[in-house]
Amino acid sequence: MQECNANTQLNILHICDYEGQYDDLTRFISYPGQIINAPCEIAGKPFSLQACEQLFKRPVMGGLYRKGAILEGNPDDIAKEIKILKKSQKGKLFILGADCTILPKTPIDNIRTAIKTSHHTHK
Repeated sequence: MQECNANTQLNILHICDYEGQYDDLTRFISYPGQIINAPCEIAGKPFSLQACEQLFKRPVMGGLYRKGAILEGNPDDIAKEIKILKKSQKGKLFILGADCTILPKTPIDNIRTAIKTSHHTHK
């Protein structure tokens, strides 16, 4: 990350849980990265964008579980999840994304629905 930061103006610290869940993220607090993308669960409990922002004191990206509505939901499920997420942020800015990479089998229409909903939902 230090090498990346030397030659770029913006980096995202992605804390990946592909290999398994984390019990704690405090060891990553000092890692470089202007934006934080963390798992939706820590120690088997939900880890919100608010909790991530409070822990890292930096802007956050995520909010959508890659194996949830974005993967298997219908447009109403996706829209509902995004509206709830935006409401939970109480007007704070964030970057909508998955907790990790959107899976290749995610229907493109679900991704389009997420984008459209995020752009057209206020509050």
